[in-house]
Amino acid sequence: MITEEEKARYTFTRNYWWRTGKYAIYQRLFLDYSSTGRWFLDAGAGPGHFTPWVEAVAQGTLVSLDPELGPLIYSRSKGQQLVIQGDMQSSPFRSNFYDFVFCLEVCEHVENDQKIIDEIYRILKPGGRALITVPALPILWGSHDEMSGHFRRYKKKEFSRLLQTPGFNLLKLTYAQFIFFFPLFVSRRLKKMKGQQKRDAFQVKPIVNRLLHFLVRIEYHFLKYFSLPLGTNLLGIVEKPG
Repeated sequence: MITEEEKARYTFTRNYWWRTGKYAIYQRLFLDYSSTGRWFLDAGAGPGHFTPWVEAVAQGTLVSLDPELGPLIYSRSKGQQLVIQGDMQSSPFRSNFYDFVFCLEVCEHVENDQKIIDEIYRILKPGGRALITVPALPILWGSHDEMSGHFRRYKKKEFSRLLQTPGFNLLKLTYAQFIFFFPLFVSRRLKKMKGQQKRDAFQVKPIVNRLLHFLVRIEYHFLKYFSLPLGTNLLGIVEKPG
């Protein structure tokens, strides 16, 4: 079952600028790095907010995996058919099956994050690719991380090591959401000074939501060609050797 509180939260975040702006970037990067394929996986899909962004451009079939039932029920209510309850640390999929895997801000939720990366490596076909993101930089740690059940935020070197340990080729590694680094840093410092325990999400008017969405998604044009020096997230694109 899904509670009314959960349903309201998922509905609020579905079109929230912070998510949709990032999803627009991931969609474009997916097109840049995966021109073919039949099977795609969203590992840690939650309520399926990213699903329509993939299905709008993918030629194959998208499968959504999440350990919690509530988000998957919501995802089904929005039309996503292939949803599976399961843990990405030990997934139910056979080896060498998927062409592309998305793992968007999942690794920070588990104590042994290497298990997730190793599992992605196992289930990808030779030549298959994955787009993996995590929250960046311990100095940005705040109450939002604690309330979201995060174990850590990542430094670039440790994220690179995490991705390459199973044997992946690293195609791209960069910080992301550069322009929001300093506002988030200041905001979280102020919350810590005041002893506030709050999430970062806040209600905005539709026109402001659209403007902020644009500010996030425009970063794609920089990410496509450069690696950014700072950001609130880290983004890696990896390939399993063929």
